Amino acid sequence: MNIQDLKTNLDWALYYRSIGWSPIPVKLRDKTALVPWKQYQTEIASEEQIREWWTKYPDANIGIVTGKVSGIAVVDIEKGGDTKGLLPTVMANTGGGGFHFFYKYPNAGIQNAVRIREKTDIRGDRGYAVVAPSVHKSGKRYSWAVAPEEATLAEFPQWILKQATDHHKEKTDWNAFLGTQNLEGTRHQQATMLVGKLLHEISSDMWDAVGLPALHAWNGSKNIPPLPDKELMTIWEDIKKAEFERRVRDEESPSRRTPNNQAVRLINLIKKQEKIVFFHNDLKEPFVQIMVGGHIEILSCKDRMLKRWLARIFWNAYKDVLNNESLKTAINIIESEACFDADQHILYNRVAEHDGAIWYDLADPAWRAVKITPDGWNVVTDVPILFRRYPHQQAQIEPTQGGDVKEFLKLVNIQDEDHKIVLLVWIVSCFIPDFPHPIPNFYGAQGSAKSFLSKFLRKLIDPSRIEAMSFPKDTNELAQVLFHHHCVFFDNVSHLPDQVSDALCKAVTGDGLSRRTLYTDEEDTIFSFQRCLGINGINIAAKNPDLLERSILFELQRVPPSQRRQEGELLECFENERPRIMGSIFDAVAKAMRIKPSVKINNLPRMADFTVWGCAIAEALGYTQGQFLDAYYRNIKHQNAEVLYDSPLACAVLGFMETVNIWEGTPTELLQELTNVAQGQNIDLAQEKDFPKKANVLTRMLNKLKTNLANEGIEFKNSAEQRGRRAYLRKITEDAASIQEPLKEHENDDNGILPLL
Repeated sequence: MNIQDLKTNLDWALYYRSIGWSPIPVKLRDKTALVPWKQYQTEIASEEQIREWWTKYPDANIGIVTGKVSGIAVVDIEKGGDTKGLLPTVMANTGGGGFHFFYKYPNAGIQNAVRIREKTDIRGDRGYAVVAPSVHKSGKRYSWAVAPEEATLAEFPQWILKQATDHHKEKTDWNAFLGTQNLEGTRHQQATMLVGKLLHEISSDMWDAVGLPALHAWNGSKNIPPLPDKELMTIWEDIKKAEFERRVRDEESPSRRTPNNQAVRLINLIKKQEKIVFFHNDLKEPFVQIMVGGHIEILSCKDRMLKRWLARIFWNAYKDVLNNESLKTAINIIESEACFDADQHILYNRVAEHDGAIWYDLADPAWRAVKITPDGWNVVTDVPILFRRYPHQQAQIEPTQGGDVKEFLKLVNIQDEDHKIVLLVWIVSCFIPDFPHPIPNFYGAQGSAKSFLSKFLRKLIDPSRIEAMSFPKDTNELAQVLFHHHCVFFDNVSHLPDQVSDALCKAVTGDGLSRRTLYTDEEDTIFSFQRCLGINGINIAAKNPDLLERSILFELQRVPPSQRRQEGELLECFENERPRIMGSIFDAVAKAMRIKPSVKINNLPRMADFTVWGCAIAEALGYTQGQFLDAYYRNIKHQNAEVLYDSPLACAVLGFMETVNIWEGTPTELLQELTNVAQGQNIDLAQEKDFPKKANVLTRMLNKLKTNLANEGIEFKNSAEQRGRRAYLRKITEDAASIQEPLKEHENDDNGILPLL
């Protein structure tokens, strides 16, 4: 239930009941209860009872019964009172200008209406506190400063508990107490007071030997009737546990006596830090920008490094050890402020677009980044809030001027000229965000240096301790891997299941996946990303038509023995050239940013944005746009052929249409025709899983192949008509196909720009 949706006092009362608090109606002016409420000191009213109350008194204020029934105790501070020493927790503004601090109910119990200092009282056992949206006699409303859904209740401050106990002891005449007969209604409270005194004054090793018999003797002689043994032992054990923990804390760690003071000091210290910024991302996850060693860093509030940083600044300021309770409380406050009071900043992985510039995170210890504009690039130290780091990431080498990305081709096994152009364009494109990047699929025999090429590309684009990966076991793990990497290569892939192919398509196009957050029932972890991916294997792993349309195929030939070089030698050459290669990539990105607005292309293929950017990048690299388009479209035709000739159904259609221009009939009749052709092609239909056995499966599979068939000049349609469902096949003219190569006569235009057709 979201408190923003609560409208009436009844809605609020039911909300408080839903979180385990005991609400009662109270008068507007003098805050007295409108109903007998002793019963609700030990049990929470039913929903029906609460509805009845606020139907009768719709404008009644709301009181929350404090004590064990609601699991809370409240420190009530009047206007002008001192909040010093109070542990951050759920907190309210009172209508009178004061504050209510809500804490967990202490196991030992807590007296109600005890004044612990000027203008500060406790609301504990047999008490209640007025809460939002009640109206004070001043006319102002109570409101939440830190609502119950925004923070967890802190432990009741031990110093207040001790002070309240001491205060109570000062006022208690124990001689009179021990001589008093206790009737029902007072026995439990009197037993609690006596247990507290016994445990406080007796050595812990004598508690059960001396204190417990004294308690039983008192109960039998002074309580009428005596409390049941079970209830008496519950009081004894609860208070004994609390007293034991208090003694351990006092003996072992003096700094833990006032954890509230540590948390408050830490929060105040944090807010004094230079360039400290709390914020949340687009998924409402809390983050902090901090200054470390003269540079800015961004940390998730869930990150262990934030805890270490907090402990460090606390030690530097106070030379005191920060205890876990105070640390957790401080982080809760940071998270609350970051999520509800601070600005939103979207965080990116390695590459981002911001204010008309492209930024590349060097991921180095100084948190520097490269800023690229159409006018050029430079390394920036004061980076905006843009990037989130992950442990696997490695720093990129600092780029230098005067290089040529084509030098990279001398280090890898790419021989085909088309492949060289398309690969270089793809590399540069990975430094430009916010559009789908095709997946390079490197395939070839053993010894063709596929894995080696993948590792070099990873070092160039997104350096990581994990240079190449195997596919995770399921799509949930795959989503997490993709979320944590800007560019990732999957090594030695032989087969891609349909669900993995679909997930990779989403990763290219840009999509989100969710999964249940660990240890929760309802909360989801959202992964939203658009990534640069690569695959290598002996054969083409991408068989799904949708994935092939998002791929670039690179066939690598086996490296002749006479041309083989040691990996260490190649790596040394690569590292020597990497600074200049990186600089030339950033040069190409800047130049492509200038060129792209003038690129005009008709009949764009599936990866339209990559095609347009590719033209701009190719020209920036010294090629013509026509050269790139020729190479890329030939690759697309190769993809299309792979889809068709890897499919027995597509082979049957192509064979069938060799002698037919137009065919019309029912799906069942078409299935029979294609079955006959497949048998003539010696396809073993009994063993072939990818050939349909039913007419409805046939139409679904042909719809999946429709684009690829159209690129080969064959159109398929399927429609429901009065005479039943009908299927159509016909040959189409070449200019009707969805893929067209650029016109040759424009290939060598000076500006390389294709005119509109």
